[in-house]
Amino acid sequence: MTWLERHLAIFPEPTFMLVIGAGRGRDLSAIRRHISTRLVLLEPQPNWAKFLRGQTSTTPHAQVLEYALDERSGTAPLQVFNDTTLSCLRPDKTLDSVLPGARQTSVLEVQTLALADLIAELKIGVGENNWLVVDAPGLANTVIKSLSNSETRQRFRHVVLRTTRLTAGNVAAEIDSSVQEFRELGYRVLGTEDNSDEDWPRIHLCHFTRTARHKELEEMVSQLSRQTKVGQATISELKNKAVQQQGEFAQKISKLSDQNRAIKSDSEEKLASANLELEQSKHALQECELEREQTLGELTATLVTKDEELAELREHCQAQSRQFQTELQQARSDISVAVRAQATRSADLEELQERYKKIVSVRNQQNELLSQLSQRLGAAYEYFNTLKSSKVSVSNRQVADDLVRALSGDVSDSD
Repeated sequence: MTWLERHLAIFPEPTFMLVIGAGRGRDLSAIRRHISTRLVLLEPQPNWAKFLRGQTSTTPHAQVLEYALDERSGTAPLQVFNDTTLSCLRPDKTLDSVLPGARQTSVLEVQTLALADLIAELKIGVGENNWLVVDAPGLANTVIKSLSNSETRQRFRHVVLRTTRLTAGNVAAEIDSSVQEFRELGYRVLGTEDNSDEDWPRIHLCHFTRTARHKELEEMVSQLSRQTKVGQATISELKNKAVQQQGEFAQKISKLSDQNRAIKSDSEEKLASANLELEQSKHALQECELEREQTLGELTATLVTKDEELAELREHCQAQSRQFQTELQQARSDISVAVRAQATRSADLEELQERYKKIVSVRNQQNELLSQLSQRLGAAYEYFNTLKSSKVSVSNRQVADDLVRALSGDVSDSD
């Protein structure tokens, strides 16, 4: 089960799903298993749009539109790369430095539609369980600007967005800023990211309406009101108890005053005896204090030495950890570049194989024409030999006609 299929299985069946940049339809089978209502696939490249129509020919609720999503409706140049999954209206500026094998192969002038115009054309309802799946690179900002309009935002409760984590130098990953902007629009990230492609992960966002939040706040206010009433009743009860306890405390204080006077008289006698013992104890305590200071000095010196050793060990461990992290990041980057390079070589190999087939076809046609020419020249050669050995007088006109028939392969055996 794919990442998208797991998310579709968790939530209720979508009322409507719009897929932007459907391409090769890699999630089409999973989507069709979980949606039996309306499905619209948007793909600007004619060859992929034709492929998608073939894939959905047996799905009556599916529709394929040959458009690209943009901020305004009209036309725009689509940058086509050797890896077709990278084709988009505005390529990422870091693409050349992160994926050296990626190169632009052509430019297509395609029809574009703004999301608001697309909603009007498809008549997408408000407040329904609609899903927007954006599976094309470089469209995060376009989608965010479109959803900043509250009318547009009310059409899509769930948004599945493919965005980039490619970085070059100190350029921040687009995914972090996109998530923050979606949060400001009321969307929250559900579950974990789809990291099947680490450079272009996918995230699932869900919009929580303000009405549900208001209900939650009203319930909290009601609960606080009930708790306030209970607290006031408790405070009144505690005040009554405090008055009763104040009278009891006054009686106890009077008794304690009498006891205190008796104790004070006895304490003065004991205090004189205690002062004598205290002087003796002070002398013993001074001796103990001297020994304690000596011991404390030795322990402090030992702790300082241990702290220095521990600091050196910590610095060594941190250096090893940083080195390991650097090597791990480099290894991941090398693997990603190798995968992209392999995809590029595969695309180039397919192109060379197609050219080779065309060259072989042309060569076969040339060989066939040469074979026919050889046969006709042979027939002409035999005709000249026959004409030379013949004693019959033939006119120039007849010779020319017979020669034409020989070159065209029409000379009969009787001639």
